[in-house]
Amino acid sequence: MPLSQHRITTSLVTSESEYPIEPLLDAHGRPLRVRDRAYFDLVVIGSGPAALTFVTRWLEERPAALYLEDERQHLHWLKRQTHAAPVLETRKPTKSSDRIIKTNQKNEWHMRKSSLRVLIVDKLGDGWLGQWHRNFGSYEIPFLRSPMFFHPDPSDLDGLLEYAVQTERASTGPYTYVCDMLTGRQSQSKSRSRSAKKGALQRPDLLEVPGVVGREVSKHKWKQSKHRRQAQMFSALGPVVNERDRRDYQNPSTPLFRDFTNHLVDRYHLHPQKGKDGKVRPLSEWLASDDEHQMPAMLLRAEVIDMDYGRLEKERADGSLDEEEGFSLHMADGSCIGAKYVVSAIGYGGRPSVPTWLATASKKSPTAKRDFVDRVTEADSDNASNASSSTEPSTAESEGEESDKYEHPPPNSMGDGWAHSSAIAAPSYSVPPPHIAARIASGRPTTAIVIGGGLTSAQLTDQCVRRGFSRVILVMRGFFKVKPFDFSVDWVGKYANAQKMQFWQSDDAKDRMNMINEGRDGGSINPVYAKVLLQHAQDGRVELRTHTEIEDAEWDAQTQKWSLKLHRKDHARADSQYMNNAQQPGTSVPVIADYIVSSTGSDVSFRKLPFMHTLAEKMQIPEVSGVPIVNEDLQYGSIPLYCIGAYSAVQIGPTAFNLGGIREGADRVAAHIRDKTEEHDEATLRTTADSDEPSLGHFAHFLYHHLQLDAAD
Repeated sequence: MPLSQHRITTSLVTSESEYPIEPLLDAHGRPLRVRDRAYFDLVVIGSGPAALTFVTRWLEERPAALYLEDERQHLHWLKRQTHAAPVLETRKPTKSSDRIIKTNQKNEWHMRKSSLRVLIVDKLGDGWLGQWHRNFGSYEIPFLRSPMFFHPDPSDLDGLLEYAVQTERASTGPYTYVCDMLTGRQSQSKSRSRSAKKGALQRPDLLEVPGVVGREVSKHKWKQSKHRRQAQMFSALGPVVNERDRRDYQNPSTPLFRDFTNHLVDRYHLHPQKGKDGKVRPLSEWLASDDEHQMPAMLLRAEVIDMDYGRLEKERADGSLDEEEGFSLHMADGSCIGAKYVVSAIGYGGRPSVPTWLATASKKSPTAKRDFVDRVTEADSDNASNASSSTEPSTAESEGEESDKYEHPPPNSMGDGWAHSSAIAAPSYSVPPPHIAARIASGRPTTAIVIGGGLTSAQLTDQCVRRGFSRVILVMRGFFKVKPFDFSVDWVGKYANAQKMQFWQSDDAKDRMNMINEGRDGGSINPVYAKVLLQHAQDGRVELRTHTEIEDAEWDAQTQKWSLKLHRKDHARADSQYMNNAQQPGTSVPVIADYIVSSTGSDVSFRKLPFMHTLAEKMQIPEVSGVPIVNEDLQYGSIPLYCIGAYSAVQIGPTAFNLGGIREGADRVAAHIRDKTEEHDEATLRTTADSDEPSLGHFAHFLYHHLQLDAAD
């Protein structure tokens, strides 16, 4: 089904005031002027999965979202007919010579031809999915949590599975493999990833998702359950996923997914230019050069610290001026560019969400307080100096300083004896810290406290165990929730349309957010790491404390230890199956800890993002739980600013926070910008004057959206 049909939903935007279009001024009060070279048609902020998904969707000539499967196959067949057959050659002129097929040089991946200039800016400079790879490497994540059909390839929903089969990396292992690998044990179940001769573990490329496929309910039983007294048994039978979709419900390995995204970068010619330091080329350096090489979409290193919308002057090469209506984007390196459209493709992007008691205890410590103040002062001074940025690029020295800044933990993400999960992902940070590593090396008992109830907290708990902590306590405010994904399977199963229809029919943003919270149901752990934690708990290395909060914390700078008081809620059950520490409900127990890990996520608020400071003051776009109320095209108010990812949740649903919702959001935004720029799919498929081969525009019967109702006869 074409994407545009399911977007005919009730609008959440009750009143959309026009943005005041005013002349933009520079730091000296003069009309803002940018060179023609520094003005782009489309700027994408971020280079993570959301950005890659959108850019590939923008460049894809035949996106899967616009065609049914049969239509897509027919289109590929038609495309093959436009090329000459591949030449059959032989390696040697003998009777026994091997015959090989020489690929036609013209038979390359056909991207959409667009005259629009596209720029992607990212502050890290590690290339595509830089922060993603940092997180996976720092947290030592062997497999993704998402199913196989959650990926950035816009051309085929089964693109990741096809890539795994084509590269002979489709070996499947049981979900117990990760537990066997991390704990060094062999599970009792027979592993298909185990060598028959040596009995050694072989790393599978795909991991089975337990409890999803093979437990579906037939329509007959489903109808019967509606009239039975035991109707609740329906939910106990498991999610509704067909057996034929078994291969889709597997978790790809981290190396497989990394190679697949690199394959997409190769296919769409998105490799960024890099300097001698291995980092992506800075935007300021590119602006100062005369490099005219233009890629389909160019990735450069820069951090957007402020953004405004209005009228600006574009200076052409001959010195003439054109007045344009668009965005001005000010970078941390002092450069400034203009853009007609902007797409925000970042994650949460906010400050680390640190528990109040932990931040308060850190401020009480002289050392931690000094570190806290230094970091805040440094961040504020950077913002103050960048507020008066000009269009001139900064020096190479400042570029190096900006690059080194992102190798260290973000401000307010660590202190004496504690660290937020975002700090652990920084390349310069090590777990455990040096003084605790010395204690572990000397054989002294050490205790780590991990705060959180999501998958990251489980991964960091396992990491603390493997890094040598003799005792690790996982503190959770609620239940020990085990789910295969971070959303209900009902949102991707065969009855997913019913969930989405109910979501889209609601015209209240708060009701939609309630459905999102119900679908996600807070932090949860997948069965893979649930088994890992339970094995550690059985070994006495991990304590799982559910319904528990830290009511008091004090850091002793002399002993470098924490004195904590853990309180278990009154309504908690004492005989919980996941509790291996018999703390009674309503009681508090003291704990001495060496190290605290806060896996509590980030603050969610789009208007509080650094680059939204100016626009948020001028525009009063309402938010629900920090998520802006965008329209059905994911547009922010009346200006051409679009959100992809978590900040599009009020339109996408619970899957907006992961690769599946990102893909849908990219389809919406790309289609809307195409319509506004009058670059429709039909226009790009027509024959150009200088083309030496026919295009799909010659096949009128394939342009199904122009067929009459009687065309099917």
